[in-house]
This record gives sequence, C-alpha cells and structure tokens, in this order.
Amino acid sequence: MDNQRLIKPDKGDKVKLNAYYQQYNELRKIQANAHYQLADACYHIKDFVTCESSLTLAVKQWEKLVLHNPEYQNELSPLLLRSYETLKLCYEAMGKLQMAQYMDTRKTKLLATMNSNS
Repeated sequence: MDNQRLIKPDKGDKVKLNAYYQQYNELRKIQANAHYQLADACYHIKDFVTCESSLTLAVKQWEKLVLHNPEYQNELSPLLLRSYETLKLCYEAMGKLQMAQYMDTRKTKLLATMNSNS
C-alpha cells in the first residue's frame, strides 16, 4: 500500500491538478487506515513495537490531512483519539512512560481543538 504513487500533472492544468490532490488525499487516507488496521491487529496479539510503528505512520498521515484540509477534522479526529490512546497503552506496556504522557498531552490538545470547533 505504501508504494502506491500518483503522477502529478503540470501546474498549468488546474482541473487535473485539483483531481490529483483529491486522489492524493484519498490515497493517504487509505494508507493510514491500512496502517491503523495492522496496528490494531498487532495490539491485540501484544506486538507493541509493530503496533507503535504502524500507528505512528497512520497518525502522521491523519494529522497532515487535518492540517492541510480542515474539512477532514470531523472524520479523522475520532481515529486520532483512539490512536493516541492505543499508543499510550503501547508505550506503557513497553515502559516508555514519558511517551505515554506525551500521548495524553496530544489527546488533550485534540479534544480542546474539537471542543473549540463545535
């Protein structure tokens, strides 16, 4: 999934460029969801290292999507909240308590942003 690429059109063709960015955003969502599903499976079998790795990739994609496309906020915020919580649990299981605390901080910031947008 991570090796899927799109060919970017010339900058002069606005219609093709807009279509490209829509496809690119959808591809990023699909890639992030694939990593999320892998992380969820790894969490359930207690493979916390792989879970952390896959969730981190998913979170980065979702955060970029929300940053550059605020219209995704409502769709992706619940996934980010669950991911932060799962990452916190992974870090606690691996003894990385500072990272677990950092996930709490990120979750709190996201909740504050969600509440201020409501």
